[in-house]
Amino acid sequence: MGSSLFGIVVIVGPTIGPPLGGWLTDHMGWRWIFYINLPLGLLAAFLTTLFVKDHVHDAEDAEAHRRLKEAPIDGIGLALLTIWVGCLQFVLERGGADDWFSSHTILTLTILGGLALPLFVWWEWNQEYPIVALKLFKRMELANGVLVMGLVGNIVTAGFFFIPFFATNILGMDASATGNLFMPSSLAMGVMMPIVGALLFKYGARFFMLSGIFITMVGMYMLTYLTPQSGYWELFWPLMVRGIGLPGIFIPLNALVLGAFKGPSLGQAAGMMNLSRQLGGSLGIAILSVFFDNAQDAAYDHLRQFISPLTLGFTQWAHSVQGLAYGLSSEVGLSHPMNLLAKEAYFRVKKQAFVMGFDEVGWYMLIAIALTAIPILFLRKPQSLDTQHVAGE
Repeated sequence: MGSSLFGIVVIVGPTIGPPLGGWLTDHMGWRWIFYINLPLGLLAAFLTTLFVKDHVHDAEDAEAHRRLKEAPIDGIGLALLTIWVGCLQFVLERGGADDWFSSHTILTLTILGGLALPLFVWWEWNQEYPIVALKLFKRMELANGVLVMGLVGNIVTAGFFFIPFFATNILGMDASATGNLFMPSSLAMGVMMPIVGALLFKYGARFFMLSGIFITMVGMYMLTYLTPQSGYWELFWPLMVRGIGLPGIFIPLNALVLGAFKGPSLGQAAGMMNLSRQLGGSLGIAILSVFFDNAQDAAYDHLRQFISPLTLGFTQWAHSVQGLAYGLSSEVGLSHPMNLLAKEAYFRVKKQAFVMGFDEVGWYMLIAIALTAIPILFLRKPQSLDTQHVAGE
């Protein structure tokens, strides 16, 4: 129940963030999306100094915490972690825009990150007090939990990226309307979290997780049938269904994985879960962006072959709009009517190709969320709490 109550507080960000970001973009410029973090960050730091205190540790954990506080900081491990995560994030964020490995910067950072990652793993594995206790991955609860969290982070972050893309390009929504689109589903998540938390130990974590996966798959499936004529409600209901399903995955997953640890190991496990969610989201956006571009290009190549006087459908459409094109050409002084027809056909094909690419991305997200069921089957209810050294030995 504690995880669900904490989740309600956490969901305030996704609920308020998109509408606030949209309003700031429309009225004050997109830079204010970043400027607004400065006063909020200072307020969070101030409140942290007032209210966040070290709790009293159990006797069995007190010695481990004392030794951890006295241990030297793993500076080399921290530096290697910063290098490979930073390089990976930059490559994933900028790779598509910079044409991937044709950019010397992307290629250099990929090589640097690829060298730093194995060095990081080797160094951390052999440290007594590592900055990241990789030996905790000997516990299957954490290994499977990190995998599931990465896949779920992939779906959540990719959804926040691609759905506004569709709303602005196809539905013509402005930033404020696009942000408001996410508010009902975020509120649905907030309502479902205490319900899942209250019933978790009655029906079992695996039941809720598999149910959450199924419900989220239904929402992803609904996104695969969008068309250029789709409207607000065709996006509203898939988002709402997804908002109902995701708490069934997040709450039990945290309970199963983090419930298997205590003491310093608990903090390590929580950090790894958060890192996997962030990296899964970045990796998901990068991979799905490539899939989307390829699917859109393939759809365009397929559709444009029908833009020909030799095809009956195009000929009928051209005759139906030819009068309007001539009228615009003579009254408004636009270009030749046949040029208008060609441009309109091009934009219609591009729009349809965009939707077909988006629908294919929906299928990829559906498959990804279905794959989370595999590691979930290997998650076990914690039988005992971990009292081991932070290194997991």
